[in-house]
Amino acid sequence: MSRTDIYRCFYALGFGCAMTIVLTIAAKQGIDAGFGSLALFLVAVFAGRRVQYFFWRYHFLGRQHYGMRRWTESLEASQRFLQEAQQKPWLRHLVWLNFMVTSRDIVAVTQNNVACVYMALADRAEAESYIDEALKRDSLYPVPHLNRAKILIWAKQDDAARAELAECRRLGYRDYSWEKLVQEVRGASDDLQIA
Repeated sequence: MSRTDIYRCFYALGFGCAMTIVLTIAAKQGIDAGFGSLALFLVAVFAGRRVQYFFWRYHFLGRQHYGMRRWTESLEASQRFLQEAQQKPWLRHLVWLNFMVTSRDIVAVTQNNVACVYMALADRAEAESYIDEALKRDSLYPVPHLNRAKILIWAKQDDAARAELAECRRLGYRDYSWEKLVQEVRGASDDLQIA
């Protein structure tokens, strides 16, 4: 069982225990169980995320710009978050306020996001350096292996790309088959030349 699968089980078990506690308290107090369940769900999901948004605003801003294909702004925001996380190490502990299952290290996640920006900008060397940094911080983080596989497919190194995808899947991230990955990468990069 991979770390990603363990985190998924951990969150399901934790949420189930929390729901049981809330429902028990609600039953003893005569409060409607549906209301207690809804209250716990809203607190767990929205309050934790709001705290993260406040302190990790540049991380989320970088992701937002990436989604809108504004590469320069995404890079600036993500780099700023990496600087803040270095200056304020306590920011990394806020990762426990949400249900991230692929990595518990927000700096590694942000470094992987920066690698994605460099991939979009067709800068292979920078993308690979950020992937390496993300894997140094969290060697069990599967998503950088997926991104390295994409780079290797662009570079027409299919055997090495298959090995990276296999490692990604072994670590618990199974959203991509080889065919889906190749179709996505080659379809998106017909006119893209990696530097």
